[in-house]
Amino acid sequence: MELLKRAYAYNRRANEVVTEQLRQLTPEQRAAGPAGITMSPNGFYAHLALVEWAFLGIVKGGDVLGERIADDAPFDEVAPRLAEVDAGWEAFIGSADAATYATEQLVPWFGKALRVEDAALQCLMHSHQHRTDLRWALYHYGIETPDADYIVHAMGLDIALGPPGDE
Repeated sequence: MELLKRAYAYNRRANEVVTEQLRQLTPEQRAAGPAGITMSPNGFYAHLALVEWAFLGIVKGGDVLGERIADDAPFDEVAPRLAEVDAGWEAFIGSADAATYATEQLVPWFGKALRVEDAALQCLMHSHQHRTDLRWALYHYGIETPDADYIVHAMGLDIALGPPGDE
């Protein structure tokens, strides 16, 4: 459980960093994205936020946080919602006990139940996948994307800056 607390603190910070990096793009760049990616940067960002929101509702037994985040929601609507969802995840992870993690909850789009602990882990992995997509788009537009490996965060360094010597 302690590992999930640290991982969700990292997830929040990684989302903050990518949010700030996305602010450096024009609205047109966020909406269209570079050639060769399957979704626009805004599409990936909204999808990341939507899935974090959905899985938070799942692990809380259907207790969702606010209205559904739309797949096509504009960046300026998604950014504060993602911050709210990340705070909700940290609160949930901070209060969940072993019995909670062992319970199963239905993942409606698969029609199967999943242990809460696995759902929390899936959410982290999914967000990491789409932050990678976003970092690729940012790189394409010339936005610096420092090393955001978990180890940088675990060592108490700011992932927005990357590890020492990462210039």
